[in-house]
Amino acid sequence: MSVTHDQLNDFHRFALARLGNGGAESVAELAQQWQAERERAEVNQALREATEDLQVGRYRSAEDVSRDLERKFNLPS
Repeated sequence: MSVTHDQLNDFHRFALARLGNGGAESVAELAQQWQAERERAEVNQALREATEDLQVGRYRSAEDVSRDLERKFNLPS
């Protein structure tokens, strides 16, 4: 994966903040912490979006999805 300018700036801000709070023992450890924080933020965003979808009725029942998959892949009911 190639690193973008924005990602590098984001990591730089993250590393400076961590170093100010006691930081980490190595750049590799900082990178792992940064990646974990980014992944956690992505999961939290997905959960917020899913919750909103449920609240406004944007979902399909498991039965509907099952039926569609059975038809699509010629599976027995």
